Amino acid sequence: MGCFVKPLSVGVVLQLFKVATFFEHGVIAMDDLPSFLETATGKSCMVDNSWLLLDLRDGKTIAWVLFGYVISPVFVPMEDQAVEASMGHVLSWCIFDPALAKQVSVRSWASVSAWNSSHFEKMGSSTLWAGRKNAFKELCDGM
Repeated sequence: MGCFVKPLSVGVVLQLFKVATFFEHGVIAMDDLPSFLETATGKSCMVDNSWLLLDLRDGKTIAWVLFGYVISPVFVPMEDQAVEASMGHVLSWCIFDPALAKQVSVRSWASVSAWNSSHFEKMGSSTLWAGRKNAFKELCDGM
């Protein structure tokens, strides 16, 4: 999902992965990803296929993440940052634009779409997720 990402704390690095890479390594659906990453193959896939590391540790930078990529936020303390601060937070603004979404492969879009739809179903009628669920539905309708 294309989105802007802004750290809310210092120490955040984003590791980006192209969704299609996971399919090449046997992941059938994005819901399978967490289990896959716990395997030896999954761990080597993460090491060998990390597309990019974006250093947002200053807490001020905003990054654009392309459609067709997933991010893994990683906390990496800055040199002068206390080790006790062991967590970083990010805020993301998703851009629900069919023209951008259509630039990814059909297989990648189908998987990301199913992954998001599954997530929204798990969230039920939570008002926290209602607006995003409706916006995502409109995006899917425009595809």
